[in-house]
Amino acid sequence: MKLYLEEMPPSFHGKSFAESALVCFKLGVMLLAIEKERKDEYGNTRMAVDIVPCDDCIIIRGSRAFIVCMSSEDANRTIHDADVTQPLMTQQSERASTPCYQRSNTFLEEDMSSFDSTGMFYFTPSRNIQDAVLDVNSLREYHNIRHRPQTVQDDGIQCKHPLQFRDRT
Repeated sequence: MKLYLEEMPPSFHGKSFAESALVCFKLGVMLLAIEKERKDEYGNTRMAVDIVPCDDCIIIRGSRAFIVCMSSEDANRTIHDADVTQPLMTQQSERASTPCYQRSNTFLEEDMSSFDSTGMFYFTPSRNIQDAVLDVNSLREYHNIRHRPQTVQDDGIQCKHPLQFRDRT
């Protein structure tokens, strides 16, 4: 996997970062960050990189995307496919009436609460900290169960963690 910097196509202009990340995810790449113009307190314009920006980040003309994919062909294909599947339209109402945009709304209605804004990282439900922490006794217990001869019956002892560690003591 490599990181590529590509100009955002006009079909992404006016979309939020989360919507753009979802489109990129559907096309098989990960949108990691956006480089866009920012104005500081003195009115100077400069280019700034937003890594996984907040939801109110809107992509504007001249923005560039940091895309993680296997090759430069994938990055170019993604930008080209996004441009072809959602052509430039002057009004949001025209864009909403296209079949491609209506089809993409079905993807947005899916339950995406377990993913982050890039769509690549999956969050698991919370669990008790004692179940997640490995202590030495549970590792020794697991080691003893794992390396016991197969002819011995299991006494019903279940280790919480399926990891193999060697006890060096």
